[in-house]
Amino acid sequence: SCPSSPCGHCAATAAAASMEVDAGQGSQTVEAVQWFHCPSCDKTVTGLVRGTGPENTDLMSRTHCCRCCQNGSGHDAHWCAGLPSQMFREVEILGDLTAPPLRAHYLLVEPHERKARPAPALLWLHGAATYTWPETLCKDVQAFVDANPATRGFAVIAPLATSGEPLAEVSDWRRKQDRFQNDVPYVETFHVQRTWDCFLAACRALGPGCVDFDRLCVTGFSMGAQAAWNIGLRFGDHIAALAPMAGCCSWPGNCWEEEGTLARISQVSIRAYSMEADNRSYAWRDFAWLARHRGLPRESMQSTVPIPEDTRLRKFKEGPNEFTNYCWGIPVGSGAGAGTSCELASRGEAPVQPSAPDLQLTLLRGGEEDHNCWDLVYAQEETFGLLRWMACCRRTPGAGGVR
Repeated sequence: SCPSSPCGHCAATAAAASMEVDAGQGSQTVEAVQWFHCPSCDKTVTGLVRGTGPENTDLMSRTHCCRCCQNGSGHDAHWCAGLPSQMFREVEILGDLTAPPLRAHYLLVEPHERKARPAPALLWLHGAATYTWPETLCKDVQAFVDANPATRGFAVIAPLATSGEPLAEVSDWRRKQDRFQNDVPYVETFHVQRTWDCFLAACRALGPGCVDFDRLCVTGFSMGAQAAWNIGLRFGDHIAALAPMAGCCSWPGNCWEEEGTLARISQVSIRAYSMEADNRSYAWRDFAWLARHRGLPRESMQSTVPIPEDTRLRKFKEGPNEFTNYCWGIPVGSGAGAGTSCELASRGEAPVQPSAPDLQLTLLRGGEEDHNCWDLVYAQEETFGLLRWMACCRRTPGAGGVR
């Protein structure tokens, strides 16, 4: 049922039931699966379309990516449930010690600009809404890549923590309606170990000639931001740069009390972004704690920068109009007017390691949006310099690396 090869995880997690559907030429039986090929195009389709419920059953095809494709009339802009097969990947990861390996899935955007040296790899973590609508991941990743030309110098790896996937931790108490308006358990977060294993396996599949394992970077928004923090706590000594968007650290299991956590998270450069009004998505005490344990001043340096009107988000009547950087220590570069090392990286020359890992919180304000800061930060490289900064960062010398 998976595009590249039979998938043990998909078979194990798929429902045993089959159903009768109208395939356009009479009824036919289709099996419930995790993913399947659309027979009329190059898309891989989520098996969630083969469910049923009180609403929307007539809007989705059970055999194709959408009704339009099934009828030979293009693709439905809203209801197409397919992902481009050329981006869709499957990788085998370990589950429980006594269980067979699991199959995780992700989208891959390979570096467009192949240089003499390997490229940084970016782990890109989606928000919670993707759990029930996995097909939206492609639109989000593609919007990021299209809006920011700097992505052409990165390998972008976007795992799927969606319904039925091993990277999703299902909540014991959160419930939401699925695409058929059934009340179902919702996602809690990304599974940290499995998500990291998926990322490393994806990087290894590309090979050391493509990926620079000293420049592994992590970003994510909302639920993905919390997962980015948690991955930093667990694997910070392997990570060059961490950029959570609109999500704070959950500190699972009181891990701030563990000496190893402090050692790992102190190794990684961090730039976090939030809307200032979204005060549940950032915690001042976290940055004060990190600064203290890094030997940095408790009080941050501050600089407020206006956002030019022509770069604000078009989907809101008025996007954020300014942001403030709160920096503990001296950053390499902060977007517009970034330092020499970032300019070297943007020209494809050797990146320069900062004298100490960055620690910065950026708060955006103004406009109508009170949570989504990521669309603007991801898109406006000239204003925020996110990827240019990431390209500068390298894993701290002496920290444990991976290959």
